[in-house]
Amino acid sequence: MVEALIPYGGSIIGLMITGIIILALGPAVAARKASAAITPGSEPDRNYDDAIYRLHRCHVNAVENYAQFAIPTLFAMLLGASVTWVAVLVWATVVARLAYSIVYLQKIGQPAQSVRSFIYVASWIFNIAMVILVILAVL
Repeated sequence: MVEALIPYGGSIIGLMITGIIILALGPAVAARKASAAITPGSEPDRNYDDAIYRLHRCHVNAVENYAQFAIPTLFAMLLGASVTWVAVLVWATVVARLAYSIVYLQKIGQPAQSVRSFIYVASWIFNIAMVILVILAVL
């Protein structure tokens, strides 16, 4: 079983990098909240101009979307979906996650309907494509 995953090594690394992004954002959020005397576990005031709010939302968004990315990817690998397509979709998602984080944290664009929204939609499309790969592998 494990041997079947070896061709997906690059995709597995992509999954881990996305996980590392989430793991890096967590302590960064905690430290910034602590420095602003924001109670742990609470949300900062909804203010797009506030860097702590954007950092918090960036982390929450990454956490919320990781399962939707990782689970279909793992199923695609376990079911023997195209190694190439899995890799393309994984790395497109990794790049999109990095771009999303940079755009959000640097406050590039408007709070809504901005470049961040387009990156999010692109990532969503990559996830849907991965689900389709899983469905095709099952059929």
